[in-house]
Amino acid sequence: MLLNETTFTFLDVETTGLFPQFGDRICEIALLKWRDGKELGSFESFVRPGRPISPGAHAVNQITDEMVADAPHFGDVLPNILSLIDKAVIVGHNIPFDLGFLANQMIELGEPLLRNRVVDTLALARMQYSFRRNSLQSIISSLGFSLKPYHRAMADVLATKFLFEYFLDDFEARGIETLEQLIHLQGRATLPPKLDKKPLPPRLEEAMKTHKLVTIRYVSSDGQKTVRIIEPLDVTSSQDYDYLLAFCHLRQEERTFRLDRILEILPELRNSVKLAPPSAAIGQASAIDGAGPPSTREVTTMDQPQSNFDFKVMSLTYKFRDLFSPPRSILREAGIEQGSHVLDYGCGPGSYTIPLEALVGKSGKIYALDIHPLAIKKVQRIATKKHLTNVETIHSECKTGLPDSSVNVVLLYDILHDLSDPNGVLEELHRVLKPGGILSFTDHHLKEDEILSKITNRGLFRLSRKGKKTYTFSKGD
Repeated sequence: MLLNETTFTFLDVETTGLFPQFGDRICEIALLKWRDGKELGSFESFVRPGRPISPGAHAVNQITDEMVADAPHFGDVLPNILSLIDKAVIVGHNIPFDLGFLANQMIELGEPLLRNRVVDTLALARMQYSFRRNSLQSIISSLGFSLKPYHRAMADVLATKFLFEYFLDDFEARGIETLEQLIHLQGRATLPPKLDKKPLPPRLEEAMKTHKLVTIRYVSSDGQKTVRIIEPLDVTSSQDYDYLLAFCHLRQEERTFRLDRILEILPELRNSVKLAPPSAAIGQASAIDGAGPPSTREVTTMDQPQSNFDFKVMSLTYKFRDLFSPPRSILREAGIEQGSHVLDYGCGPGSYTIPLEALVGKSGKIYALDIHPLAIKKVQRIATKKHLTNVETIHSECKTGLPDSSVNVVLLYDILHDLSDPNGVLEELHRVLKPGGILSFTDHHLKEDEILSKITNRGLFRLSRKGKKTYTFSKGD
């Protein structure tokens, strides 16, 4: 079928939580029917879920129990839903999530499952583009547009429609003309999910709901047993088996695990556990046993690092910067003493990490953290060449994996402006700093009033002094 002759219905739901199989329900729904640039109808409504909206869901969609208290039940709005998806291809961003909730509540009403064809803009984004992040909001922003509010049903429907039309214009230029070609581009023929009511083991269910890591002992189809550190994402069924979709840190990618092949869920591990690097080979020693360089920690990251090319350009720029503004002159303002434990947060190619060794001495400790693998390799290579045994690298974007109150000084230089979650990072730095610990800060992208506001507004830090090149903050109570 030609794309300009195909009817599409954009769908989004807001929910009380993440898991329909564990009782979460739709609390808002929106649909918009569309063909060849023309809107054919739309519908949006709150839905009375019959259960409280979880704090996590409210934090995302800002919907309260009071807002849905007098809303119609799902069965009351179902006729409107069915009329808009009749004979239409359903489109959504991460549409299996929405369809899972829709299917779950249709089953409860004794309604047959949908058999519409489905297009997932998230799958298209992942397969056909290289956006830094693939959330709907991030993609829209990267295209230079701002559609607000996000995480409300109709707002997300309109954002998805905008993104879909953007994709169609691009695909048309590539010669994509039919629905079949479009579905092929997303890498799979997405169908409404087959729901399974079987309960997960409590540890896996809790890890999925709270986005925590969990360690499993798993046996593969050839009988090989491995230990995997995973982040559970979803549960699905196919034929006779149940599967867990999770991000696997051994393989450094999303993988599916047959639930009946999970031999054991091991005791909870701290974030400081060393995770296997991306190059870990099949059959390598388990991540718990310390796969990866002995002086490297790896913890979960939220954002993607810049490209290797961009990192190399940045490193070259820093070399010129350091000629005119020697790192040692900046480090002197931090008041670092012999024996100090120092965290260089966002260490880059090690401009400040390496000079630190002379300040902390052999009895001190230096932690160099960065999201980019090339930064970690660069610092490791220099530390090895210079025989610096007190330098430990940490591959992460936010969590350090360090114990509470274990660091004397944190360096946060020219990075805060580029963080996706600056408050989360500041909370982490406050956690690892010792009482009276120092945050040495500079960021030429920010004005002084912005710096003081961002660092001190939550009471985590207070300004101690302003130097010629840095601000010194002390840890608050």
